[in-house]
Amino acid sequence: MPERDTAARTLTTTTESVPQMRGITPRWLLLRLPWVRVYAGVYRVNRRLAYRLGDGLVTFVNDGAEVRVVPPELAELPPLRGLAGNGVLDAVAGRFERREYGPGETIAQAGRPAGAVHLIAHGKVEMVGEGEYGGETGLGIPADGRFFGERVLLGATQALLRVHTRVADLCNGPMNQVEQQLRLTVEAVRERQEHELINNRDFGLLHNADLRQRIQTRGGPPTPDDLDELLARRRGSRFFLAHPKAIAAFGRECTRRGVYPSVLRVDGPGGAPQAVQAWRGVPIYPCDKIPVTASGTSSILVMRTGEDDEGVVGLRPARMPDEVEPGLSVRFAGIDERAVMTYLVSAYHSAAVLVPDALGVLENVEIAR
Repeated sequence: MPERDTAARTLTTTTESVPQMRGITPRWLLLRLPWVRVYAGVYRVNRRLAYRLGDGLVTFVNDGAEVRVVPPELAELPPLRGLAGNGVLDAVAGRFERREYGPGETIAQAGRPAGAVHLIAHGKVEMVGEGEYGGETGLGIPADGRFFGERVLLGATQALLRVHTRVADLCNGPMNQVEQQLRLTVEAVRERQEHELINNRDFGLLHNADLRQRIQTRGGPPTPDDLDELLARRRGSRFFLAHPKAIAAFGRECTRRGVYPSVLRVDGPGGAPQAVQAWRGVPIYPCDKIPVTASGTSSILVMRTGEDDEGVVGLRPARMPDEVEPGLSVRFAGIDERAVMTYLVSAYHSAAVLVPDALGVLENVEIAR
């Protein structure tokens, strides 16, 4: 039976002091994301949860970085079949723990006592040796919803849920050379704002993509087939967002296959025309805020945007004191004992994915092979 899952997105403040500038990027996400003025400080999103019993897989739901198992779905585990509807599955679901494993880490090892039931919320696993999920050595196998160790339910119950974690950053301090320093500070705040919209554990797009809208590459590097699958999973995709190194890796794969991405002329920051790569007519905007792991993997996002299309939207307050730009305020905070003037620069922002298929993510993209 479907259930309703209601999520509220709360605006977050990002505050910066005098920055040590690394550089100013185009910030394509901030430029292309439709922004909604929020009057009450909270933007409510209603979603309908749908799941199917009997498919042999356990279903999870995620709200930001929080991931939880759907209690009735635990009936997919053989020892728990027939227990739906009597409250037992809800109690079992409440005892799960979340753990995150990086590439190459061991989840369980044959020959050691089994002390936990493992539910794979999302990611790839490799079974080395014999087993029902076994595969070729060195290949990660998509394992969303799969489980093992369920015989332990006859004694104790624990669970493995895979999440990603991110932490927000707030800081403030004095500024001098007011006009120039203020301009640089605003640029730094906007850079941080885009970083948070992608990586924040509560509202960042990487954490808010529905688990069923996250796919794995076919072979490692991003290929035309991978991007085609992203596009096929949603209507009206407006743009891709990828790390410049991921875009370069995609270009190499296209060249290897003898196909070439098209080039689009788009309005960039300040309205200046810029050329960007595109696939199937959908622009691929570079964004260096998308993480690259130590093992050389990244992610590629694709999204439909706007309220009218039930897409992804940015959120910012309708009104705020000392506003100098939409969603950004500059407030004079006083003069210290050294006669240094202090200004507080704050950006209020969040994001919402109105319908799960509005946002898709291609994960574990190898950027160098």
